[in-house]
Amino acid sequence: MEANFEASWDVRGIVTGHNSYLDAVLMFGLPGGILMTILLFVKPLFDYARAYRRPQGRIFADFCVMVVIFMTYNAMLESFFLNRADPMWLLTALAVFGLGLAGRMSMRAEPEASRR
Repeated sequence: MEANFEASWDVRGIVTGHNSYLDAVLMFGLPGGILMTILLFVKPLFDYARAYRRPQGRIFADFCVMVVIFMTYNAMLESFFLNRADPMWLLTALAVFGLGLAGRMSMRAEPEASRR
């Protein structure tokens, strides 16, 4: 027979705080949490600014930044940072990598435009 819910409840069984930022700080410390926030949400905004200069990459960059901003808000309610089994983490990682790629492509295209 299954044990009573109240009898088997234990604080040590709680695995997340339902806040990605809090979990990052608890898991990696304050410097690691700040670094993770910068790498996942601040750097992509700079990549977006670089990618937006190139007209061919604007739609893709807009999509990726919308995903990053939505996941920023969603991270306040759910804990999904570095959780490889979570589709939200995969979507966030793909959007961050996509913005990085779009930013690099626009940097690569700038010297060609200046030659003309």
